[in-house]
Amino acid sequence: MGWKEPETDVILPSKCLKEKLWDKMEKLDPTRKLAIISHMNEDHADACLLYARHFADKQQAMNAEMIDVSMSQIILRVEGQDLTVDFPRVAESAGDIRSILVEMVKLAKSG
Repeated sequence: MGWKEPETDVILPSKCLKEKLWDKMEKLDPTRKLAIISHMNEDHADACLLYARHFADKQQAMNAEMIDVSMSQIILRVEGQDLTVDFPRVAESAGDIRSILVEMVKLAKSG
């Protein structure tokens, strides 16, 4: 006899969270994603470096490049290493990503 899933309509919180994150990740279309990445690297390289130094614990980093973004995280390339930095909260919309990135700069500068 093997394990049998209990018959229930209850959805465990972790499953709900995963589904919520997946739904939100799907809302960030590729064109918007590329626009965010390009804008951050071209106009806010200093912010990317702050993210690397503060949130990825790379205080000695001299440069950082954003290579990916989702509704819940960014991926930075720091000195040839790809590092994931989770957002403090999941973005509610593609536009909310900007607010979160600004919030993260403020957090990094304050501490």
